[in-house]
Amino acid sequence: MRSTGKGSLIFGFCLALLSSATFGLLPLFSIPSMAAGVGVNSLLVYRFSIAALLMGIVALSKGKSLKLPWKDILGLFLVSFAYAGTSKFLTTSYHYMPSGIATTIFYLFPILVALMMIVFFKEKFSWNVVIAALLAMVGVYLLQGTGSIEGIKPVGFLIVFLAMLCYAGYIVFLNHTRVKLVDNFQAMFYIFLSALILVFANHVIEDGTVRLDPIPDWKTGVNILLLGSIPTMVADLILLHATKAIGSTNTALLSCMEPITAYLVGVLVFNEAFHPIHIAGIIIILASVFLVIMTRSHIKGER
Repeated sequence: MRSTGKGSLIFGFCLALLSSATFGLLPLFSIPSMAAGVGVNSLLVYRFSIAALLMGIVALSKGKSLKLPWKDILGLFLVSFAYAGTSKFLTTSYHYMPSGIATTIFYLFPILVALMMIVFFKEKFSWNVVIAALLAMVGVYLLQGTGSIEGIKPVGFLIVFLAMLCYAGYIVFLNHTRVKLVDNFQAMFYIFLSALILVFANHVIEDGTVRLDPIPDWKTGVNILLLGSIPTMVADLILLHATKAIGSTNTALLSCMEPITAYLVGVLVFNEAFHPIHIAGIIIILASVFLVIMTRSHIKGER
């Protein structure tokens, strides 16, 4: 990626924060849908079906071609596999440990992104990356709560690590494969389409049927439509712009706005419990964001 000016970097930071906050809206639409009887696997199929369809419509309306050279297919499939794998592994990990612990561990993924960039792309090591990532993890720990550690199965740690690895790979692959050369709308259409194929295959294998859970009422239909559009199509498109603007490491470090949005949705919409310690968690997460912006805005973008 080309070096960018400070103004462009700040704009990229804003995009990364906006994308992260938008991803945090996932519970707002997914929780009511699952409560209405739509299973996780069916919900993922609906989610990516809508995202692929809407992105295809947007791309065509802007005069973009959906024809894709064969040489770009492997990179897009790799990105899609990492994208779908993140959702699958993180959701599965909740069966082996409390979701708070799993989410807290998952938010170490910026360190994995930084390590990938150092090992494979010779990015300079920075302690600020480690400090910011650890601050974010502590903030998520205070925000999420952990629940009891009794009965945690060791396989749970392996599964959540796979989720971390997939998401770290997703962010790195977006900016360091041929995907970065593909038009943004075209790239996201094929990422969603490939993710749809993967989650549908997983649905058939796990549930033993090609039939999806029915959508019981129009309110659930609206929630699923919004799930596939706002925290999926819109959030990922902004994420792609952010990685191209400020690079993979910066984008990963600024992803910590997602748990703040999810927490606010839980408190304001689903009447979840509020505790003063949660404010401390939010402040620590925002401190990690401030650290990233103040220290890395002077660093040239990735090449």
